[in-house]
Amino acid sequence: MKKNIKDYWNKFYNKKIIFKESSFARFVFKKFPSTKKKKLVDVGCGNGRDSFYFNKKGYDVTGLDLSNSAIQNNSLFKNNYLNFNRFDIEKNSTSKKFDIIYSRFFIHALSEKGEKKFIKFINKTKKNNTFVCLEFRNSKDNIFKKFKSIEHNQFINFGNGHYRRVIDKKKFIQNFIYKTKSKIIYLKSSKNLSVVKNDNPNLTRIIFKF
Repeated sequence: MKKNIKDYWNKFYNKKIIFKESSFARFVFKKFPSTKKKKLVDVGCGNGRDSFYFNKKGYDVTGLDLSNSAIQNNSLFKNNYLNFNRFDIEKNSTSKKFDIIYSRFFIHALSEKGEKKFIKFINKTKKNNTFVCLEFRNSKDNIFKKFKSIEHNQFINFGNGHYRRVIDKKKFIQNFIYKTKSKIIYLKSSKNLSVVKNDNPNLTRIIFKF
């Protein structure tokens, strides 16, 4: 299954297209405007659009992703304060510390094991006053409507290595706080947070603070 997922994203990001930054990236920047070179890691950076945005806004950015294609394409635009590295959250680790741990549309693409590894990654890379900014599809999203019975942490295959995990925000938050000892400073779940053409997902946005 892991190989299928990797192949799916390599094919997806091999298009060499850089999109405009996400609405979530703009939201996070408004919360934390960079007055100095804050260190931000973009976990599951994909085509790098949010990494590029934060770098232009003055952050020292590290983009991490499983896809070789994504990292190779993004690295064409790296600089002294913008780097990209291939990173498997279930296998790799780092000793770096970050002011902001940012991840959009990543949590719902992880297996339950992957989520546990991601939380370990956060605990290892956080500092005092680190913020964790997450956005993900929750269990109320339309993509799950066709399934009569779904449960938290259920991993659903949408075909060709494209997986989505069902996340109950309440259970996720309880587990995250228990494992990280962080606190919530922002929480919102709704539609109309990231509308792209006909896709209006039901998302959860959370900011945790250490």
